[in-house]
Amino acid sequence: MKDNKTMTRPVIETKMPRKKFDKAFKERAVELWLTSGKAATEVAAELGIHSQRLSAWRTRFAPPPPGGVGAAARSAAATNSKPKTPACDARMTICASSGTF
Repeated sequence: MKDNKTMTRPVIETKMPRKKFDKAFKERAVELWLTSGKAATEVAAELGIHSQRLSAWRTRFAPPPPGGVGAAARSAAATNSKPKTPACDARMTICASSGTF
């Protein structure tokens, strides 16, 4: 014979209600993280949220980097290009003058 407790237990477990945070809380959480020097996991644990949520809020609520977004993109693009060497310049000059590429 089966136990009566298992027969009365609901088949579908109910989910926890989703937590909702206002904009001020999100901004303060990101500010706390950026100024504390702690890891996102530490700050998130203190606030009772997941670190991934804190990282997502950072992209929305963190202040822009100094110099603006364009400056960061330009500096990243400049470091990704290969430096030109004198041999490279000579090959480009020869190819350009002969018409071959």
